[in-house]
Amino acid sequence: MKNIAIILAGGSGSRFGEKTPKQFLKVAGKSVIEHTVDAFEKNPLIDEIVVEIVERHGAKAYSFNYLKQSKGHLLFYTSSSYTRGRAFYSMYSSTKAATVNFVQALAQEWEKSEIRVNVINPQRTKTPMRIKNFGNEPDKTLLSAEKVAEVSIKTLLSNFTGQIIDVKKDVSDTGLH
Repeated sequence: MKNIAIILAGGSGSRFGEKTPKQFLKVAGKSVIEHTVDAFEKNPLIDEIVVEIVERHGAKAYSFNYLKQSKGHLLFYTSSSYTRGRAFYSMYSSTKAATVNFVQALAQEWEKSEIRVNVINPQRTKTPMRIKNFGNEPDKTLLSAEKVAEVSIKTLLSNFTGQIIDVKKDVSDTGLH
């Protein structure tokens, strides 16, 4: 069996006050999509990478036939904001909730086609984008991007579907015992 990572690159960049779609924004000298592809290329469990540049609503239409044929896995990302609305983040929180509901509904729709659909919900993660928006925060309070990538790959290799995969920092990682 071949493990194929399908990366759906979408987004407008408007939340960050940018006119360039966020997948093409440069962070630490490379675009967001380049960082994403690099993470998958470094993993020996991934045999092939497919990048689809689509608008958010195009993900379903663009990916179904390919995923059905490969019995593949579609993976989305959300944040803890999906659990409750946050003042001054109403659009952000509501789109995160919509992502979770979309994943759960799509997983049911596509289950007979043997397509798995899940969503990763990482706690606050140390990424260049987070540092740009929130400044430097203590490392012991943030997940590493590598841990989120590892859980993402394990999820892609699993038989789960319709799940919200919470990625949390272990208390042992914080020095707070």
